[in-house]
Amino acid sequence: MGKGRKARQSKDTAAKLYLRNPELVADLFNVFTFKGERRVSAGMLKPFSTEDATGNLDAAGNETTGQLRRDVSYIAYTDGGAVYFLCIEVQSGPDWTMPVRVMRYDAARYQYQIDTRRGRGKATLLPVFTLVLNFGRGPWRGPRSLHEMMGDMDSKLKKAVSDYRINIADPYTATRKTLGMLCTEIKDVLIYFRVSKDRNGFMRFLENSHAASLSNRALMLLNTYLDTKLEPQTNDGRKTEMCVAWQYFEQQAIKKGLAKGLKEGLKEGRKEGLKEGRKEGRKEGREEGREEGLAKGLEKGRKEGCEETLEKFVMGSLENNLDYETIHKITGLSLAKIKKIAASAKA
Repeated sequence: MGKGRKARQSKDTAAKLYLRNPELVADLFNVFTFKGERRVSAGMLKPFSTEDATGNLDAAGNETTGQLRRDVSYIAYTDGGAVYFLCIEVQSGPDWTMPVRVMRYDAARYQYQIDTRRGRGKATLLPVFTLVLNFGRGPWRGPRSLHEMMGDMDSKLKKAVSDYRINIADPYTATRKTLGMLCTEIKDVLIYFRVSKDRNGFMRFLENSHAASLSNRALMLLNTYLDTKLEPQTNDGRKTEMCVAWQYFEQQAIKKGLAKGLKEGLKEGRKEGLKEGRKEGRKEGREEGREEGLAKGLEKGRKEGCEETLEKFVMGSLENNLDYETIHKITGLSLAKIKKIAASAKA
């Protein structure tokens, strides 16, 4: 199995595991599909089969049957019985075929209802709502409707073609008001995606956030999609946001330091390599110079990246009235070092 396919499967597994929680699913649909109306609750939802039969044509034009598999599928019930299907498709990147894919998924679920009620007279179909959840590294760039896939077309002709619009939960383009309507931890997960590349924005989010922690499944999701290594809490399965934030930006600082160190190391390596090459041979000198310079640059990069992050974290914590002892416990810095940073911030 290729690395790309294996990574996609890991993401699919993390997302499906996380969305087994019906509270999160109900919250997403109430906000992004029903525009803030609390039409569904966790107690109304029951898992439903993610597979539907579908008809296809082979190369010879003969009809064949196949299976369409959704990522997440629930059926909603009230006291009067089933009322609608709620399905989610998780995307780690834009897909220009998405409107047609969703249309096929929905059509297959409608066909399932027709087939299972055949012979019972007129069929009354339950609505099928599909939500596309963008867990990519940036805003959704794909089409949001069938019409958008058709490009330039005479406006009169386009009106005659039935459109098919898709509902998308996109953390990068959703308004603050929209995200603010979410009432479960999915709100914080979406905001983590939104500010994952902006350290200052990330810290501002933490300052204004009232959420105390994220579940282990949420951390696993973030690790898989954002390529982080946030460690879950071992006692009660929860981890504080401050600790999560510290781990995340510590990792980013190390990556930044490694990149800077690599660049400096290569530069020093070339310089020393050329100097040694004049004495003992151009090839041997470059090899030794690069190795020595790379090691020196990597070490310097790591140190600078981590120190810069530590100082910014301490100053941000002081601004939020955290005491020296608490900062010491979180960062491991000595009290003397913390006081020194505090004094330099006031100067």
